[in-house]
Amino acid sequence: MGRTEGRSRTVLLVEPSSVLRAVMEQLLRAEGYEVVGAESADDALARLRGGLHPCLVLLDVIASRGGLRFRREQLRNRALARVPTVAFSGDHWLRAKAEHLGMPFLEKPIELQSLLAHVAQYCARGPGRKS
Repeated sequence: MGRTEGRSRTVLLVEPSSVLRAVMEQLLRAEGYEVVGAESADDALARLRGGLHPCLVLLDVIASRGGLRFRREQLRNRALARVPTVAFSGDHWLRAKAEHLGMPFLEKPIELQSLLAHVAQYCARGPGRKS
């Protein structure tokens, strides 16, 4: 199983748009992942500090107001820093900033196969649909 062996299959999805968040949640659940949605960077940090142990954070770095601040806070905490984080945004100019903070970057609109490949890299797949 590689990097996913013994790992959770819970993804923390940080996306302020309730519509986009619901679509992404549904897609990931159909692929067998558990999803916890957060509408803001502050909400996501609170969930992590509250004991959530996701295999991956998917972070809209611009729309979640504070996405880059979220990552800086995450990196300051040894336990939280261990959680892989993939950034996404419709603003391609944020790629360099995201990568500087150690986050792979996906540009909106996100290509489905690319999203699923990133999630599969870090998360054990559940009993959902097989591709």
